[in-house]
Amino acid sequence: MKKHRIFWCLILVLSSLAGNAQSAMNGYKAIYLPVQVFSSDSFHASRTGNASLKMTSEEIHDKAKAAFERIGFRVYDEVRQLPLEILENKCDIVFCSFSYEIDKANVPYEFSVVTLEMKDCQDSILEKVECRGKHPGSAWGDLYLETAKKTAKRIGAQYKYDASKKDGRMKAWLPAVEKTNETAVSMKTYFATQKLDPIEGIYISIPGSYLPYYKIGIKKEGPVYKAIVIESEFIGWKPGEVKAYIKRDSVSAGVFPTQWFYQDKKSIYTLCDYHDKLLELHSQLATSRIDSFHKVFPDGAPDAPSAAGAQPMYPGGESELRLFVSENIRYPEKYLAAKIHGKVIVQFAITTEGDISEIKAIREIEGCPEFTKEVIRVVKRMPKWTSGMIDGKKVVGHYVLPVQF
Repeated sequence: MKKHRIFWCLILVLSSLAGNAQSAMNGYKAIYLPVQVFSSDSFHASRTGNASLKMTSEEIHDKAKAAFERIGFRVYDEVRQLPLEILENKCDIVFCSFSYEIDKANVPYEFSVVTLEMKDCQDSILEKVECRGKHPGSAWGDLYLETAKKTAKRIGAQYKYDASKKDGRMKAWLPAVEKTNETAVSMKTYFATQKLDPIEGIYISIPGSYLPYYKIGIKKEGPVYKAIVIESEFIGWKPGEVKAYIKRDSVSAGVFPTQWFYQDKKSIYTLCDYHDKLLELHSQLATSRIDSFHKVFPDGAPDAPSAAGAQPMYPGGESELRLFVSENIRYPEKYLAAKIHGKVIVQFAITTEGDISEIKAIREIEGCPEFTKEVIRVVKRMPKWTSGMIDGKKVVGHYVLPVQF
């Protein structure tokens, strides 16, 4: 052991995991690592003894965060950074908590102790690592960083994301919802052969509306319209399950009382609007958040999928498109003081070469053109798409993108 190393780490694993904490972590992609703040004497470069190599709390946190990112995790350090799919389903993320204490049990020596616990949504410990250093002389910031690095190194030795572990976890805690026998074929046949109400049809969720990718069919049944899952990138929802009950008696033109089930299959009662082939769900009546779905059948958009065709696709799919938008969009500084909120919706074409063209706004925030300019700026920065296909031939497709500010 090097002489300047004045601390060591003890790795503790929850006994019920039978020493296999790394494999338990394989069902997760995201970690919540809250920022730690240390006093000025807590982050000197203790291992080198060089006081000129001080780091701020922010610098130490960034290094700890990078240790987990290097092994493949997405790391969030503020609740406001969390995407809505995680806020609605906290079992998709591992929560890190640190504790700090002085151990005086080994008189005449005292030890600084930093403990990291990584817990799931049920508050069960998946991983626990403790680092100790002689007190005084061990900087809290150094111990914190060493604890984070040791934990990342231990997990990273065997970490590989495994969606099946997430699937098993979902089945264990998700409540049951109504399951129908409807399929994509049965609903499309119904919509093609029956006299329909305007709201009935097949919809896809619009990226930027904070939803995972869903394709749903809205079909009347008795006093309600049922929103039935056709496809979902969220493994907790299966085809045929009822995602929402929409009352057929509207409270005003195009506005319907709705029971909507979140990703964790817990429901809220809210309102949805239908107009111009756009279904908008007010996910929380007390907030400005709106989730949007675009009708693609019947009389859908020019890029509506069919048995012989495919829509244009962003590299990596819908989830990567949402991530690109969220990481690149900036709230216009001009409106920070006024705290203006609203939604911008743009439509653009994807050429047969995958390039974006013909960008136009179909909804803007009145009197605030900078919001529209910002969305268009982000769209122009997108990489090439995979072009749409019909009968095996590349075709020009169209895409509708809403962004909520």
